[in-house]
Amino acid sequence: MKKFLLTLATAAIAMTAAAQTELNVNDATTFDGTWVEEALKADGTVQAAAHYQPINSFKLGDYTVSFTDGGGKNAAAYYYATSTSTNQQKTVRIYASNTMTITAPEGVTMSKLEFTGSNLGTGAAFTVDNGTWTTDNNAVWTGSANSVTVTANASWRWSVVKVTTGEGGGSTGGGATTIFSEPFETGLGQFTMENVAMPEPLTYVWSFAAGYGAKASGYASGAAFDTEAWLISPEIDLAGATNVTLSFDHACNFFASVDAAKTETGVYVRTVGGEWTALTATYPEALSWTFVPAGEISLASVEGKKMQIGFKYTSTSAKAGTWEIKNVVVKGEGGSVVAPPEPELSAFVPVTSDAQLVEGGKYIVTIDQKYGLAVAPTVSYGRFSLINAKVEGDKFMVEEKQAFVLSKDANGFDWNMKDAEGRFYAMAADKLSTFQMYTEYAEGCAWMFAIGADGKATITNNLTNCIVAQGFNGTSGTWYGNVAPTATETADGTAVQYNLPVLYVLEGTAGVENISTENAPVEYFNLQGIRVANPENGIFIRRQGRTATKVAIR
Repeated sequence: MKKFLLTLATAAIAMTAAAQTELNVNDATTFDGTWVEEALKADGTVQAAAHYQPINSFKLGDYTVSFTDGGGKNAAAYYYATSTSTNQQKTVRIYASNTMTITAPEGVTMSKLEFTGSNLGTGAAFTVDNGTWTTDNNAVWTGSANSVTVTANASWRWSVVKVTTGEGGGSTGGGATTIFSEPFETGLGQFTMENVAMPEPLTYVWSFAAGYGAKASGYASGAAFDTEAWLISPEIDLAGATNVTLSFDHACNFFASVDAAKTETGVYVRTVGGEWTALTATYPEALSWTFVPAGEISLASVEGKKMQIGFKYTSTSAKAGTWEIKNVVVKGEGGSVVAPPEPELSAFVPVTSDAQLVEGGKYIVTIDQKYGLAVAPTVSYGRFSLINAKVEGDKFMVEEKQAFVLSKDANGFDWNMKDAEGRFYAMAADKLSTFQMYTEYAEGCAWMFAIGADGKATITNNLTNCIVAQGFNGTSGTWYGNVAPTATETADGTAVQYNLPVLYVLEGTAGVENISTENAPVEYFNLQGIRVANPENGIFIRRQGRTATKVAIR
């Protein structure tokens, strides 16, 4: 898919139809609320940051954000960072029963709101007065309205909202225009990798990790290696742009120290064909998997020019840290907007019976309104990370490369799953929570599939007897953000809590629509092929019509 440049000077109408404005609550003005000073403990340390609570309303550019408490326990709040923190990002906090209304300037029609948020409460399921709301830390609203009201049933925080105005939306209402963005949500996008030093056995340094973005590491096979590798953006044309800035979120872990992370990683800019110049980013205060904003980094040195952003990672044989990056944004005033390539989406429809499991069929796993991303082709193990899906009626609109392909196992009963690269989704006896990606068939590649009356799929590995499901994190009381192999009980026999996925198959798959076995009798056979009248406590072959599957009956 080609990259398109929409110039503001010659395509004002197109810009009006799909303009984006990023609004950060740090820039809020015109507060209406009750001010609460920062509270200190007896030893002088901060107990609670300064904040407005209740916060009734404030302005973001020409947009108005207003709140009601709805009779809940806590009123909505606008929090400053503590005075001692190096990260001065402010946040909006809403709670159960609160409502929040975002109103655009008169004559502006919003078509999409994309939030950067965190701390979403357990069981959250927010509602809106119009359009569609996807409840998530990084929530998304889509629709067509000048004003949107969301009602919360749990707590949530947000700090940034990206506003897209729809057709007839007019001005974006103030704020810088997003010239280029790459969230690294489903892959590395248009970024390319340049490996300056990458010794064997490494086959990559930069990779994509669902939920964590672009990831760099020089560690493999239990050892650290001397590496230098770059992740480089496509060309970004800043002709006519002023006040241009770069921002991104990142996390650093496994370095010798934060200072080591600052030395061994870095962000750079260059004019196309020129030399790299180092930029100054804000780093985390401590090594962890927590993402922090890198700040608003000036790109004044390349304004008016074609340029590229480069993320440089290095490691040594003594120590190899891990650097993760997401939400890369270049914004400024004026200039041209780089429209990202639109992914080619295909329709997937629900699988409701075993008869819809066919050789060569392409399938995805889903939980509620999310689908599982394929394990990245650059890694040798992983999980189906759940991300928000575009849903049209009962169809999931997903790129075909995210699907796995079914083929019959050599035993004639079980199934094999392969990704778009032809690798097998498999399991190893000593790794019970991840898929192992094999390039050749081996033990652990065979799976049993059974579609229940409720439409949920029980997918069982023949080697480990683990199922494919969404696990529950008992420590945090939340569901994991992936679908992966999981044992159904602990070593002491305690039942494990899990959610079974629903399978969707590529619409139009040959053999799916015309198969009907609902009137065929069900027969059971043991593994020796002998018919069993009342199967119990074992593994059997279940046959209905011309469909045969292996099932575990307990």
